[in-house]
Amino acid sequence: SKHLNGDERGGDNYRLVPWGWRPPPPRDVALLQERANKLVKYLLVKDQTKIPIKRSDMLKDIIKEYDECFPEIIERASYALEKMFRVNLKEIDKQISLYILISTQESSAGILGTTKDTPKLGLLMVILSVIFMNGNKASEAVIWEVLCKLGLRPGVRHSLFGEVRKLITDEFVKQKYLEYKKVPNSRPPEYEFFWGLRSYHETSKMKVLKFACKVQKKDPKDWAAQYREAVEMEVQLQLWLRLRLKPGLSGSNTSTGFIGEPSISTSFNGGPSSIIGFSSGPSTGSGFSSGPSSGDGFGGGPRNGAGFGGEATSLVACSFSYG
Repeated sequence: SKHLNGDERGGDNYRLVPWGWRPPPPRDVALLQERANKLVKYLLVKDQTKIPIKRSDMLKDIIKEYDECFPEIIERASYALEKMFRVNLKEIDKQISLYILISTQESSAGILGTTKDTPKLGLLMVILSVIFMNGNKASEAVIWEVLCKLGLRPGVRHSLFGEVRKLITDEFVKQKYLEYKKVPNSRPPEYEFFWGLRSYHETSKMKVLKFACKVQKKDPKDWAAQYREAVEMEVQLQLWLRLRLKPGLSGSNTSTGFIGEPSISTSFNGGPSSIIGFSSGPSTGSGFSSGPSSGDGFGGGPRNGAGFGGEATSLVACSFSYG
């Protein structure tokens, strides 16, 4: 019999039943698969904004009373996404449970996101390159110095990107491609850009270095410090993955959800080219570094005359080729 204080007694058995408690629904494989199918559609629609998807939203909108079966449902959904749509579901932030979809096929801009070959990806690679080549952070002033040389200016609407300031400080930030942080104790306020969590999953420092080298027509080893850092990150990732794949350890694939995990591919072999144009104006031949220099390189490496566009007169002529 059930008593008013929430206790249940039957014979010699005694069990406390919390108020509001409800028994889990019976485990029905067909129903779990149905929820997984709905979750697949939900994730594909949500991903169109490129804003990471919260676990809490999945539970509220799709999983509902089957919350205790969430691991099985999301595993079934992940399998369907990979087999049918060639995308992987990755948890990029375990603290607040944020998920993104990553394509298994890389775009020509060197990004594994599900948005393919758009000028925005090219612009993003430029900004990621500036950040990496300047010590993994770049002041807003340095970013705008580079963008202005590419014909992109704050407050001036661009035919491809719209309002560029909003794109890089709001849209890319919400999508977790970039972090935009105020410099502590700065007066007047100053801001810096960093790589966001999504960027670590959709590209790698090696690919960004490759991008910089291709644009500047240089060898990766010309930037010794950045090359070492990129190689070390790839080595650490490969070691971590080998340990993870050992028998007895959890996980059996590379879609680990490890926070800060970079993309795996590091090949320097050339692949198909795709022409992605940013600017209708001519390039000044200047690169990715603040301050005066002869030839204006990326920063952190040689600066003997290699400009951003090489011999090209604008970024329209810049070909992003990746292996």
